[in-house]
Amino acid sequence: MSEQDYYSESLERRVVNKPGETRWTKEITAEHFLTLLETILRTHPETVPAIRNSINGPWQGNLSNPIHCIFRRQNWPGMAKYDILWNRLQPALKLATRYITSDKLQGFWIRTLLGHQVPLKNTSKMVMVGPRLSDTNPGAIRSVANKFEKIADNIRWEFGVMKSHGSTQFERGEEEEEEKKKKKKKNAKHHHLRINVNYFRFLLRGDSNEVQRIQTNWMLASTFVHELAHAFFTAKTGKKLKEPLFDIDHWDTDLGWAWERWMWGPGRFNGSPCPTTGIQEFTWRPEINYPLNPSIRRQGFMTYEVHVRWLHEHFLEETWNRLDALPVAKRTLWDAPKVGVAVLQGPSIRNLNQRGWYWVPDGCDEINRETVRFTPARGTAL
Repeated sequence: MSEQDYYSESLERRVVNKPGETRWTKEITAEHFLTLLETILRTHPETVPAIRNSINGPWQGNLSNPIHCIFRRQNWPGMAKYDILWNRLQPALKLATRYITSDKLQGFWIRTLLGHQVPLKNTSKMVMVGPRLSDTNPGAIRSVANKFEKIADNIRWEFGVMKSHGSTQFERGEEEEEEKKKKKKKNAKHHHLRINVNYFRFLLRGDSNEVQRIQTNWMLASTFVHELAHAFFTAKTGKKLKEPLFDIDHWDTDLGWAWERWMWGPGRFNGSPCPTTGIQEFTWRPEINYPLNPSIRRQGFMTYEVHVRWLHEHFLEETWNRLDALPVAKRTLWDAPKVGVAVLQGPSIRNLNQRGWYWVPDGCDEINRETVRFTPARGTAL
C-alpha cells in the first residue's frame, strides 16, 4: 500500500467548531496503523528494537550512595507496611538521588533557584534567566543542597490513578491558632507528588524480567526528579505560580520536561510498566506563535525504543565516576541515545488538522512490550 493510498482510505469527517468555521480531520484506524508499522519495520530495519542483549553486572546496578532525605520512607504515607515495595524502589531512589546531588548536574537547579524571570517580548510568557554563576560554583551548589533539605519535610510521595507518569499538587497551609495564644502561624505547605499507580502494581509483581525492571526503575527515577522540579520551583516562590520557559527554543513551560531536556537534549522519553508500542505522532496547535524560531517541532515525530544498556549505565558506579572526571561543558555522557538518519526521516502522518497522540494498538507487538521510548526532535542532530 502506498502512502497516498493509505491516507486516501482513511475515514474523513467534517468538524464544525464555530458558526461558519469548519475543518477536516482524519480518523486513522487500527488496521492502517498496523500496515504503517509493518512498512516502517520492513523499510527501516534499524528501527527494530534489540533490547535483550547482555548488560554489565546485576540489573539493579551497584550505586552505593544513600537515599536523599527528600525520598525518605516517612515521606511516603503508608509505605511502612510495604517492605517489599520499599526494597524494590531502592534502585530508582538511589538514581534519583544522584540526579539531584551530583555536582556536575547542578546547572538546572542553580538557574531555577537563583535565576530570575523576564518577560518574553511579544508574548505573555516569562523566561527563566540564570545567575552569572558557573554550574560548579560552590556557593550556588550549597544553596541548592540546602533548599532540597529544607523542603524535604514538606514533600509527600504518593501513588495515584492518572493517565500521565506523574503529577504535582501544591497544598496551601492553613492558619490556625497556636494553643491559647492570639499569635497565628501558618502550617507547613505540602507538595504532593503523585506517581502513576501502574508503577506500584509493577513493583509488586513477581513475574517481571531484568529488562523490564531496568526500564521501569529508570522511568521511575526520571519521573521522581521530573515532578520534583515542579515542587522545587514552587518552594522557591512560596506559592503556586505559572512556570516560566526554561529554554526559549522549546515552547513548553513545564519545568519537569525542561529538566529532562537539560539532561538529555531535545526530545522526550515516554514509558510505563505496560505502554502501547509503535508510532507516536504529535502535531502542535496551529495557533501557537513561535517568535524566535518558526520551525520548532512543527512536524510529527517517530518514537523508537531505547536500548536497555543505555538505561542500565545510569545505575552503575563506574558511569558516575566517568561523569565526575568530565568538565561540566562536556556532559556528553548524558546525551540522549543516538538516533539513526532513517529514524529522523521516517514517515509521519501528514495533513492532520486534528492534534493529539496516536498509538499503534498494544497487541500488535507482543515481543517489545514494556519499553522505554524516546521521541527525538526531527532534524536535530543528537
